[in-house]
Amino acid sequence: FEGSPAGVMHMLGAFAEKHVQDDEEFQRLGSMLDHMLFTEPKLVAGQQQADDETATLVKVSLVQYPEENGAAQLEVEVLDNATMGEVLAAAAAKLGREDVTTK
Repeated sequence: FEGSPAGVMHMLGAFAEKHVQDDEEFQRLGSMLDHMLFTEPKLVAGQQQADDETATLVKVSLVQYPEENGAAQLEVEVLDNATMGEVLAAAAAKLGREDVTTK
């Protein structure tokens, strides 16, 4: 799909096709993406708790995009089932810049 607003609309139209809607793997991956991208953080920045007994802490390295050679990385620890919003909130807390969650 073209990397433009028209391309996005074309892609969204393709998602509505019956063979895509009936594909279980596509639906499973789509649900995972929706959870990671659009689920609101459950707690304030820097505070997380496991939703279940199996969640463990993992380190996530964040780099500036576009990546530059030798650019600093920011490492945060989040639960392995964290949403992207929770990763962002952890980064904001570590940086002491809550404004990054609203940009």
